[in-house]
Amino acid sequence: ERFVVINEVLAHTGAPTLDFVELFNFGNAPVSVGGCVLTDDPTTNRFIIPENTLISARGFLTFDEAQLGVSLSSSGETLVFKNAAGTQVIDALRFPAQENGVSLGRFPDGAPSFSRLITPTAGTNNAPIRSVDVVINEVMFDPLSGNSSEEYVELYNKGTLRVDLSGWRLRGGITFKFPNGTALDPAGYLVVASDLARLRSNYTSLNAGNSVGNVAGSLRNSGDRIELQKPDLAVGTNTLGELKTHTLHVVVDEVTYGAAGRWGQWAHGGGSSLELRDVRSDRRLAPNWADSDESAKSPWVTIQATGVMDNGWADCYQLHVTLLGPGEALIDNIEVIPTGSTNVVRNGTFDTGAGGWVFQGNHNQTGWESGEGFSSAGSLHLRATGRGDSGANRVRTQLARTLNSGQTVTIRARARWLRGNPNLLLRLRGNWMEAPGNLLATKNLGTPGVRNSRAIADAGPAILETRHWPAAPAAGQGVLITAQVSDPDGLAFLAVSYRLDPATNYTVLAMTNQGAGLFSTIVPAQPAGTTAAFFIRALDNFDPPVSSTFPALAPLKECLVRWGERSRLLPPAHRCSSGSQPICQLGGGHGHAEKSHTRRFQFRSHDPPGVSDSLAERNLSHQPAGGGRWGEVGWIRTARSLAGDLQWRHQ
Repeated sequence: ERFVVINEVLAHTGAPTLDFVELFNFGNAPVSVGGCVLTDDPTTNRFIIPENTLISARGFLTFDEAQLGVSLSSSGETLVFKNAAGTQVIDALRFPAQENGVSLGRFPDGAPSFSRLITPTAGTNNAPIRSVDVVINEVMFDPLSGNSSEEYVELYNKGTLRVDLSGWRLRGGITFKFPNGTALDPAGYLVVASDLARLRSNYTSLNAGNSVGNVAGSLRNSGDRIELQKPDLAVGTNTLGELKTHTLHVVVDEVTYGAAGRWGQWAHGGGSSLELRDVRSDRRLAPNWADSDESAKSPWVTIQATGVMDNGWADCYQLHVTLLGPGEALIDNIEVIPTGSTNVVRNGTFDTGAGGWVFQGNHNQTGWESGEGFSSAGSLHLRATGRGDSGANRVRTQLARTLNSGQTVTIRARARWLRGNPNLLLRLRGNWMEAPGNLLATKNLGTPGVRNSRAIADAGPAILETRHWPAAPAAGQGVLITAQVSDPDGLAFLAVSYRLDPATNYTVLAMTNQGAGLFSTIVPAQPAGTTAAFFIRALDNFDPPVSSTFPALAPLKECLVRWGERSRLLPPAHRCSSGSQPICQLGGGHGHAEKSHTRRFQFRSHDPPGVSDSLAERNLSHQPAGGGRWGEVGWIRTARSLAGDLQWRHQ
């Protein structure tokens, strides 16, 4: 039964069409579901499936409202699929209000998430996902100013017809109902503001025709959900049996964004908005979004301070430069000028390089910028992954001579904000004197009402839920690699490229489509102490084709798996239930995996009820030579267990 899921639901119909619930068996053998229960009330067995009912392998079973004895709620409800003993929920679905005649289902069949489908397909393969013209296109959820009144959500009409938004609304972290008469032209933008007056004052491109507000509530900086809903009429009966018409609000687009991971780096309080890259892509998936590019907006500013050197604690023979948080900026024309003297910074103009400067700690990615300077060709490109300090996290240079206590000194520089924290600090060693400054000199961050800075015709395949199992393989054990991959144009190529460190040549393994959007392959067993570095590459069917990789910067960054270290990496009690956790190589290049700083990506994985760890281990132990596709049922069942895990977690 664990291979059977609720696959499609139609809950809003008009005669003679009937509501229905469809079950799908994603396994490779028939499954008996006789005695199992379908119900919209966990405490009541609304419908008991007749005894001796089988669902064939990869087969479907549908029950309409006449068979169920009850119609489904067009307003949305929860469906529960229980085992015959009533001791276990096999699957469950909480679905929202439905548009008349539009079913909700998994695409492809058995996939983790439910979508509105082009057409109902009771008893057969689900139709593709229904496209919508008006989409959520941009979200400013954590303004750099820290002022939530500068939040906004942007809609875009990717269709060819004008869309009347009267009565439509936003729900989730914010609430807004579009006024009657609101419409969105083809290729048009509509910005929904937290504070309309404030937003229009910050962006000259916004006006009465392309912006509305104010919303109720605010978007959480830690992540939130936004739903775009449209009205739809439903006819029902009241307690007296009389016909009654009421308005439903159907979710036509949605995004649940995060503030970390693959949801961008700078949209979380770093000055960027979250922009949709390809309007045709699935807005629910993080790889289809990106930070807006703000690097050209803020002009050069002057940071300057003059004062007497006093209250220091060490010899003053260095200048330290730091950003006070993660971010990037350009800095040029750096000066430290004692009264009556000249600049004691040897290389403050960076005309030919960054000689004489040292980059330390969380500022160690700083480097020379040859493409831009203040009235020159070069500058220093500050890159910080955290707050700088007077210890190891800084950029420093030796002064031409040691400065003395009691001297009056001017510290001055030109700087330009690019992204992230805008606060810059120049400090003399020993804390004798400092020159702080805020570099941000613009308010028009993000791209409300205009084309997204990251907009492209094709974003390429979205690669998600990448895992390897087991997380810490024993010597001589094959490693199963799985991923969920989707693209509106379909896939032309999908493979894992792996190398055995320190070798630099890759072996390419095609990934097999296991259905439900799940793809897999097996890296052959290796001796203890072997480290394999791998990444996934996908190519779509767009013209011209576009590729994607996971990790995104592969092969510069790779996932790692090492054989024979199970006891050190994972407690025995959690060997299987913890799921697979690819390790990403963050530093170094080919041949240096063992020397690189690594961190472990945690992908939660909990098997659905009944999936045995020993089954998975047994199947993998019979992996064929050469890592080819395992043709027997057992191997497929292992991969399908992972798919079942994904769809179980989705509920």
